[in-house]
Amino acid sequence: MDPFNLPKLWILSLGAGLICAMSLTQILNLWHRRRRSPLIFSGIFIFSLFLTSIASQQSLYRTLVGTWNRNNGTLSYLCLLVIFLSLASVTSKDTSSFLIFSLTVLGLLGATYGWMQKSSVDPFLWNNPGNKIILTLGNSNFASAFLGLTAIATLTYVLRSGTKNWMRAILVFSYLIQLYLARKSDAIQGLLVLLIGSAILFGLWLTYSNQNKIKRLAIIWWGLLLTTGFVGVIGLMGTGPLATLLQPNFRSLQDRYYHWIAAFNMLKDHLLFGVGIDSFGDFYFRYRVPEAIELRTLSVGGTNNAHNIFAQLGATGGLVLLLTYISLIIFTIWRGIFAFKKHNDKFLVSGVFSIWLAFQIQSLVSIDQIGLVVWGWASAGCLVALSYMPDDPKTKLNTSRKGKGREVQGLLNTKPATLVLIILGLIPSTLLVPTLQNELNLRNRLVDLISSNSDSVIVSNAKRLFDESMKSSQPELRLQSLQYLLQAKSDENALRLALETVDKFPDSFESWDALARIYESRGQFQEATPAREMTVKLDPLNDEIKKLLIKDKASN
Repeated sequence: MDPFNLPKLWILSLGAGLICAMSLTQILNLWHRRRRSPLIFSGIFIFSLFLTSIASQQSLYRTLVGTWNRNNGTLSYLCLLVIFLSLASVTSKDTSSFLIFSLTVLGLLGATYGWMQKSSVDPFLWNNPGNKIILTLGNSNFASAFLGLTAIATLTYVLRSGTKNWMRAILVFSYLIQLYLARKSDAIQGLLVLLIGSAILFGLWLTYSNQNKIKRLAIIWWGLLLTTGFVGVIGLMGTGPLATLLQPNFRSLQDRYYHWIAAFNMLKDHLLFGVGIDSFGDFYFRYRVPEAIELRTLSVGGTNNAHNIFAQLGATGGLVLLLTYISLIIFTIWRGIFAFKKHNDKFLVSGVFSIWLAFQIQSLVSIDQIGLVVWGWASAGCLVALSYMPDDPKTKLNTSRKGKGREVQGLLNTKPATLVLIILGLIPSTLLVPTLQNELNLRNRLVDLISSNSDSVIVSNAKRLFDESMKSSQPELRLQSLQYLLQAKSDENALRLALETVDKFPDSFESWDALARIYESRGQFQEATPAREMTVKLDPLNDEIKKLLIKDKASN
């Protein structure tokens, strides 16, 4: 089961709903100030998101919630956009300071918990073979990338003037522990995020130093950084002084490259609206290239994400969503330049910018995991807000334009309106409760079936698992239950569940494969043949299932 992403989506939707209720007036007032751009770009992104959602051929649930174990559906992006807008509309730099403070504290907590996991004293019984450092993100890659972001925030406090020496000593120790854990996580992407983000932050600290001697070092530092970056890239290719260190990671990067090729092929065939929000896994087998199979040396094994946010959005949301997302990135960069120009507190801007940029680098080779992506959008919102703030805190921001109407006040600020907004904001998280309950019930039914100690109890618990599985809107969970039903020799329930699953999820290769295997195991080759033909259609490069189809037809 997945104890990570769905709870995070629920917390994200709950938090975003409450933030929207509290910040709606502040967000709407952007239109009456000289800060319309965040609203315009966000509005275009929302329109594109709804357009691609409506055009999707998958179910409404899958569009909104996304694929099981990822949960990067329309709801997730709407929540992230609310966080971006609410932070972009603030009028105080204290919010940006609090963002860095929050990540610094989480870095301390993450360093402590990560050390516990590495030392095999984790109080939580995750399904974590080898006691890898996963924190609460479910994967060592995500955990190391998160530690990279928290380490950058920690370094911001270390370098910032005004930090007390005793606190600086604690934070230096915390930073070193996070660096050590990122290195020991066996996930190179997190270590690179930490090192690159820290190097950029240190370079900005040199660049904006008040001392000319330190400023002169900035030119040397940036030159060294560019040289190291070049050496690192060629090291991944197997040449140069870093080849020995980086070459072992080239295979993982090459594997991702073939994911990107599959995403590009999806985009070509579904140019405007993509294959459906977060449905990359349903189409991957149809669009993968032979080199992907050769690299893995086997036909089975796919992926449900392109491992590149741009490729993922292009494949699943088409050009409509991809271009609007790129426009948001460009807009953030543009406002970031303004923030550096306008603020005396350049190092605060440097900290927020380094965190945002480090996330963007990580997103080129990874997944928009909820525990990570929220910090990317939050730092983007803070960076935009900083770009509109004056240098002098006593100076008021540009308010409403003459003749353009007043700021939003009145009705939205009343207690009844606030109560209505809070209730509306809680609707998304409330709608997720049945899904959370279903997954919890499925887990309990699986445990009951596994622990059954008599034939009558097995029959009863298998029926209860079947009934709960039929309520699930995720084919992956249905297939997990199906495997246990087969192990419990509840063949009829397994067959009914397989038939229902392929009917509801006709694009799921794994569902058709499970149905075909059930028929094949029962010797019903005539019934197995159509299901096996569907698996060949959904995975045309898989020679193993083609052999099974030939065998089914011969036995028919």
